[in-house]
Amino acid sequence: MSSKEMEMIWYSNKDNTQSLFTGVNYNGYSPPPGFCWDILCNDEPLVDDQDSHSYNIDRKIPQFVSYLKQQANSFKSNNIAITMGMDFHYSVSKNQ
Repeated sequence: MSSKEMEMIWYSNKDNTQSLFTGVNYNGYSPPPGFCWDILCNDEPLVDDQDSHSYNIDRKIPQFVSYLKQQANSFKSNNIAITMGMDFHYSVSKNQ
């Protein structure tokens, strides 16, 4: 991460004539800390209604942007993937 080598060209044969651009996810497939909205998580939802006692956008958006900047510092390219789920997440209920 510190050397910004999480993306690479993988050459799939000995003479380097076949290649594939690939990389490593910053946080696996997990969502950013504090932004998991699956029934298996307990993170608070985003509430943008300023009249609500649960309003939190003014706090959550800077938290999200800070995470994105931290993630972007680990990649050479200008594009990053923001993963928002993990295997077996976003299910309908815990009983299924």
